Amino acid sequence: MISCVMLNTHMMFGVDFHNGLMPAAPAPIPIEMGVNIVTPTPLCLGPWGALTGKPSPTVMATPGGIVMQQGTDIGPLIIHIPIPFNLLLPLVILGSASKCYFGASTVQSGGLKGTGPVAVALLSVMNINLNCGTFASTTGIVPAPNTVNALFTLGDFISGLVTMFVEAVFQDILNLIFDKGLGGLAEAAFGKAAMEALGPQIAANILGAVLGLAAGSPLGASGSDYYKQLGLYPPGDPSQPDWHSPAGAAAGVVSGAAGNDGQQAGDAMNKMLNNPNVEQHPSGSGVPSGAQAPR
Repeated sequence: MISCVMLNTHMMFGVDFHNGLMPAAPAPIPIEMGVNIVTPTPLCLGPWGALTGKPSPTVMATPGGIVMQQGTDIGPLIIHIPIPFNLLLPLVILGSASKCYFGASTVQSGGLKGTGPVAVALLSVMNINLNCGTFASTTGIVPAPNTVNALFTLGDFISGLVTMFVEAVFQDILNLIFDKGLGGLAEAAFGKAAMEALGPQIAANILGAVLGLAAGSPLGASGSDYYKQLGLYPPGDPSQPDWHSPAGAAAGVVSGAAGNDGQQAGDAMNKMLNNPNVEQHPSGSGVPSGAQAPR
């Protein structure tokens, strides 16, 4: 399939779902899976994608924009409009993410984080992003029309789909830990008086947002990506300090392995479907070449 290449100026629209607190007297009321409208946000422009985006600055495309690599994530500061209003909105915005998982493995571009496949639109001229939330959801829509296209194969599709699933599960597990298991940690970090002043859920969510960013990305990107942007480096470079996030590294290894396995499965299916030694039948006939149809 021929798909449009994703550019930094393409805008993501969508909704996602976050737990939170609704203002009320005498105490805030917990929100379970509140709806958040996501304002139109560029993939990588200004503060959006500054830490988690994967642009190829020297590769330009019309109608105007920089080509993005597979795995680019808008990252923090995506503006949300919560329904109903959520007292935890600043933390939701700080921990936001929207990631492009599909790329064309046969078309590579050089970027700030090395060479990698270009990001492409899953539905030819529109992409489906995985968005942040209490549970990650494929509710980010990115219209991506342009004049630059790439061949998107079955292997590319399976690889992106498997990686998306693995990283969504990773995020969901982190969210469960942060939402349900941080009461004691929050009290230890902020102290009992701060817990009483902030409220247990607000304190736990502040700590959860900080730990989530330290893990890399809410959608599973390696934590080293953040630190490289800050001039810090992960393990493996003896001349640099070790600032790598163990959780981010684990997510990167698992999702990378899943993507490779998916790519291999897709390539195997491509070879099977396009094997010249397997006789091809015209659609609807079901009769091999040279054979006589039954009477």
